[in-house]
Amino acid sequence: MATAREIFGRAIQKGLAVLGEPSLLDGQPCGNVNVARNVQLYAGALDQANDNHVVNADVATIEKRFNPRVNAVLKHATEGTFLLNRLAGDDGLTRRFVVVQLARTAVSADAATQYSVNAPVEADLALAWDIEA
Repeated sequence: MATAREIFGRAIQKGLAVLGEPSLLDGQPCGNVNVARNVQLYAGALDQANDNHVVNADVATIEKRFNPRVNAVLKHATEGTFLLNRLAGDDGLTRRFVVVQLARTAVSADAATQYSVNAPVEADLALAWDIEA
């Protein structure tokens, strides 16, 4: 007999198979990952007028079995390359991260490239999340 965790695990895999795209986490396959754009995250208790800060951010949902962690680089098949910036949720089967889009920039004439953080987006997130403290 299957446990509830196994049943929910299969349901999450099927959901990500439909909603996600093949991705790499630090160069290793991590199954299908869903990247949701402009998600509203609430920093405090929703029913209190003095603590209703809202942040709009891009959020990636990754299966926990792939060991996603802050500062890892996610290469998504359709959305681009992201830095896992901040853990937004962990339900035991998946982890949700606030992600920052990385821009590809040339660093030499021989077309060597590196990734750099899109500075305005990073600054906006840092300001928004500092409200929570």
